[in-house]
Amino acid sequence: MQVETLRTKTPLKDSRPTGVKGNRGHLIQGSLLGCPKTKRRALLALSSARPPQLNFHQSTTKTPRKLIMETQKRFDSPSDLRLACREGRFQQQTAGMCPGFAQAGLTALPKALAFDFLLFCTRNPEACSLIEVTDPGSPTPPTLAKSADLRKDIAMYRVTANGQDQNSSSSEVLTVSDAEKYWRPDLVSFLLGCSFSFEDALAAAGIPVRHIEEGVTVPMYITNRQCKPSGPFKAPLVVSMRPMTPSQALLAVKVTSRHRLSHGAPIHLGSPADIGIKNIDEPDFGNKVTMKEGEIPVFWACGLSAQLALKNANPELAITHAPGYMFISDVTTEELCLR
Repeated sequence: MQVETLRTKTPLKDSRPTGVKGNRGHLIQGSLLGCPKTKRRALLALSSARPPQLNFHQSTTKTPRKLIMETQKRFDSPSDLRLACREGRFQQQTAGMCPGFAQAGLTALPKALAFDFLLFCTRNPEACSLIEVTDPGSPTPPTLAKSADLRKDIAMYRVTANGQDQNSSSSEVLTVSDAEKYWRPDLVSFLLGCSFSFEDALAAAGIPVRHIEEGVTVPMYITNRQCKPSGPFKAPLVVSMRPMTPSQALLAVKVTSRHRLSHGAPIHLGSPADIGIKNIDEPDFGNKVTMKEGEIPVFWACGLSAQLALKNANPELAITHAPGYMFISDVTTEELCLR
């Protein structure tokens, strides 16, 4: 798909960093990952440019936040949703669920590999935003949800052993809704931040969250960039994508920069080919979403990078969340921003 770009009639001359433009409709394209501080400051300055004026009260169309409220089943609290997962009453992906509360991805692996994986997360904070580590064998993340059980409170898990499916009749990873029978006393659980946590903030700013609007899992892609390795853990960087207009992309940088432990600001705006994505309509994980005229793809680092690293490490046993099926904590997104 060719991505249309928006330009004003009279382009502005400026001294912005090469490959990054943008102000009220100008082309936005470039990478933010690894930018020098001066370039990051320039980008944040751009993000403060006046966005299109939104008047939700006078609009005849539904805002992104209203669409989220109408398309997702509501729960009174994260604990209610976790209970529904535990009892098998909820088996959906969690984008848009419990807005205002932080979501996280699960990686549980043997203690013998825990330090190398911890170092992998530390070296790759954009993709693997570490927010909790449990004691060996413990299924409870004490700072995220004291009453939670990580073995049962996620709607869908993936279980692998020695890189192979625990079900010998299939070559695929075993997908289960309850991981208790696979749990071991030596498993250390890592909870990694998820971009679903900031989607309510995007919607509140009038920025579309297309995969929620269309009721599908966010599209995710394997890029040509490599994460920094640690021991047996190495993987290409995985990104999630949300389409929006250039002016909305500038605002998205500003909105998500606060959410450092939920992947923070996007790492790339514009051309998918620049980060090794050949076809935006064919995500490696999740589902394709509609790219409307005048929109560009905006990419955030994604925690699935850790799952690819697990595959390469070939651990004796690993339990993770299925893509899009996250753990929902009792910690608010605002509290997480302050950590």
